[in-house]
Amino acid sequence: KGLGSCDLFISRRIGDRWTKPENLGPPVNSRNWESQPSMASDGRTLYFVRGQMARDGIRDMDIWSSTLQDDGSFSTPEKLPGAVNTPFQEESVQIHPDGRTLYFSSNGHPGFGGLDIFMSRKEADGSWGQALNL
Repeated sequence: KGLGSCDLFISRRIGDRWTKPENLGPPVNSRNWESQPSMASDGRTLYFVRGQMARDGIRDMDIWSSTLQDDGSFSTPEKLPGAVNTPFQEESVQIHPDGRTLYFSSNGHPGFGGLDIFMSRKEADGSWGQALNL
C-alpha cells in the first residue's frame, strides 16, 4: 500500500530468496512522488527523487537523501543543496560506489537542452560541488 502517487519499497535478500517488498513509509515516503532510489555502497545513505507540485502546476523534482539509522528506520530526508538542485527538474540520481560522486539529470543547470547528465562531487567538508555537465 502506498502513501502517495509513487513510493519507495525495500526488499532484503536472505540466502537465495528475497523478502516481500515493504513500503519504506514516512519519513522517506510522503503524499508526494518518491522514486528513482540509489543506495550508497555504505548501505546506509539513500538518495532518491521527490516530486512536489509547484504553484504553477508543474512538478518540481529534486534529489533528497536519508540515512538508515541503527534502529532500522530512515532519518528525515534532506533536500540536497543548490549546487545540485535547481528550481527545475533533477532526476535519475545515481551515487557512485565511492560515495562521493553523484550522477543525475537536470534541465535546470546550463546544458545542451532537455535533461542533460551532470556530476557533482562531495567536498571534504561534506558539501556538494558545482554540477558539471557531462
